[in-house]
Amino acid sequence: MTSSSKFIFYFVLLIFVSCNTSKETGKVDGNRKIYELIIKEINPSIQNAKDAVIKHFGNFVDADEKLCIEIFNSPRFSNLEKKMKNKIFSEIEALQLNDNEIENILKCIETENFTKKRCEYSIGKVMGPTSTIILEYGDKISGEFIADLINNGKLSIKIDSSTCKKYHEGQFYFKTEQGEKINITRTSSNQFEKFKNLNFEYKVNWIDECTYQLSSISKGDSKISIAKIIEETDSGYKFISYSKIDNEIIIGNSGVFSKTNN
Repeated sequence: MTSSSKFIFYFVLLIFVSCNTSKETGKVDGNRKIYELIIKEINPSIQNAKDAVIKHFGNFVDADEKLCIEIFNSPRFSNLEKKMKNKIFSEIEALQLNDNEIENILKCIETENFTKKRCEYSIGKVMGPTSTIILEYGDKISGEFIADLINNGKLSIKIDSSTCKKYHEGQFYFKTEQGEKINITRTSSNQFEKFKNLNFEYKVNWIDECTYQLSSISKGDSKISIAKIIEETDSGYKFISYSKIDNEIIIGNSGVFSKTNN
């Protein structure tokens, strides 16, 4: 789970802790009431999520805060938010909750009695698909944010083209948030990654001296990642990247690739 996923996950947990409502039955009205409660509590959390993306990725690339806010105020991000909310309502409808389930969910939220077995089940039934959607949204806005920085000339990098060229080939390693190591071997045309007992292979295409595209050559994997070298470190380089499937951005990432000492 990425950093963006983690903070979105913690925020969604607040949804069912701070809601207040009145009893309401009826399948259609009940679904709408559950949805409205979720959206009411999500709205401030969405802003918190954006702030967290700015803090994490914005600080990582030393981006101007005003620029970061402008990016999130663009119509693209408003559309992403709208799609996320519509998807939440669709998922609630898809659960096909009966009147008793709706009444029980609203009662559990109203009394904040989440420890009772019936409430754990009822709330969990709604929270499962809802939290998944919000996790995906958190990943997506981090990817869209980085894509905007990379593709629209809004990123000021601290490395020159000639320095980037020395990282076009070589052996590197990347440490995950859990401290686990991914070993990377990059040639002029391919990148090979080894993580524990898993092996991955990508086609490498350099868009410019400091920006490259990785395309998976594994069967059934259509993911493409765009990465940009932004700064040299004592051990290697800092990068930001975003990944997409079928031209839809799904996640953003950042970190440090360190040169392996041979």
